[in-house]
Amino acid sequence: MEIQNPEQIKEYLTNMAQKHPNHVTSCIKKGDIIDKSWGLSYEIDSPSTAAEIYNNTGLEKGGVPYWDIHNKLNPSKEDVQRLFGKSKRINFSEVFNAGIGECLEKAVLVQLCAQEGRDSFLINGYFIDKNDEALSLDAHAYNIVFKEGKPYLIDSQNPIMDKKGKLQSFIAPIIGIDIKESEFILNPEFGADRGYVIC
Repeated sequence: MEIQNPEQIKEYLTNMAQKHPNHVTSCIKKGDIIDKSWGLSYEIDSPSTAAEIYNNTGLEKGGVPYWDIHNKLNPSKEDVQRLFGKSKRINFSEVFNAGIGECLEKAVLVQLCAQEGRDSFLINGYFIDKNDEALSLDAHAYNIVFKEGKPYLIDSQNPIMDKKGKLQSFIAPIIGIDIKESEFILNPEFGADRGYVIC
């Protein structure tokens, strides 16, 4: 079964956020706990972190400074583990200030920005490379952001290469959700043979 109406997609995600908050999050507040892999977690200590990356962007409330987020955090498993040390939970501002992070940390920043003025969702799910014969699923965090009533999937970890070899933001219009597979159906013109699934 598929749903294609943007309002129904929003309603589906809102219901998922209420029933399965570890998979779909509709709002991040101070004090919230965001689980990471390896049994680690972040406590959101400063939702104003979003304001810090808005500096000089000139974006409207709810806009997402994609490249600022993409470039702000750089992946390094070792550095993340060093930040945690012997702790199982640290404040999110620590990883933000250290400039360290991968898909989850970037998706948290997108959510903090987008929720200021738009309906948006942080998704903990899977990424599928449909060009890979094995169709392997990789755990992945990404976002759904509504703009002018239409849903878009934002993958701030994985930009896309255009035909000229230039990196472009991966922001793809969503044309539906396959309920049975829990997979977003992306506009094929922008989908780049990628699949995104909710856990």
